[in-house]
Order: sequence, then structure tokens, then C-alpha cells
Amino acid sequence: MLYIINILLALVVLALGYQVISKMVKGNRLRNKLIKWTTEQGFLLSAVESWRGKSSIGLDPKNNIIALLNEDKGKAKFDLIDLEEIRVCRAIKVYNGGADEESIEGPLRKIMIELHYLDETRQHTIEVYDMKKQPKLSNEWSLAQQWTERINRSILIG
Repeated sequence: MLYIINILLALVVLALGYQVISKMVKGNRLRNKLIKWTTEQGFLLSAVESWRGKSSIGLDPKNNIIALLNEDKGKAKFDLIDLEEIRVCRAIKVYNGGADEESIEGPLRKIMIELHYLDETRQHTIEVYDMKKQPKLSNEWSLAQQWTERINRSILIG
């Protein structure tokens, strides 16, 4: 009986280890893909991060540029955002009750990074978490806050 329990425990540990390694490989692949693309565009990223195995963000502080990569169904979408055009950046939590950091009604539905342009008619939203796509939340709120701070620092310095 003890032998069977040890085998089951080993299988669980192997399955969890596989998931962790798989996420790391996907994240590294996305980061490398974004770094390669931005280098081809003439930029050099000093900070790069990926999440959910589908998105990656990077910062080129010298040129004050944010680079984004989103992959959906094998198709990659790259984007460059000039921080000289951004007025402010905010991390946003959206609950079933709406987008309000003060009122928490229902489960957390989305986490986003909002970039508000100097031209107030423009706005760019970076989706960090969507409950419909991935019901389990990990460190997305922390990631959104860190990148919001990093972007706002770059806006002030730039």
C-alpha cells in the first residue's frame, strides 16, 4: 500500500514539475521573440517579462519605448508604443460590478494596464488577465502594478 502511495505522489510531483517547466519554456520563447523583433526594429530592451504564455512586454529606456507581443492561436501581434505620447499609466482591476478600484463587487474579471495618451481621445489597454480565458489568477496584479510603476517612471524621466 505504501508503495502505491509513493508512486501516486511521484506522479503528482512530476505533473506539477512539467507544468512549471512548460510555462517557463513558453515565457522564454515569447521574451526571445519580442527581443529579436525589437532588435530588428532598432531598439534594445532592458526589461522584458511575459505572462500566461501568450503575452510579453519590454521597455527600451534609452528610446522611451514599450514593446508588446500578443500571441493568439499561433499568430503574433507586435506593437511599439512611444512613451513620449503617454500622459499616464494605470493598473486597473475590473470586477463583475465594473471598473472601479474602490468597489469590489463580485469576482475579479480582468486586470489591465491602461495607457492614457496626451491626446485625450486616445487610450491603449494591455490585457494582463481575463477570467474568461484563464480562470486561475496567479501574479497578474503584481505584474500590472510593477509595469505601471516602471512605465510612469519612464514617462517622468523621458
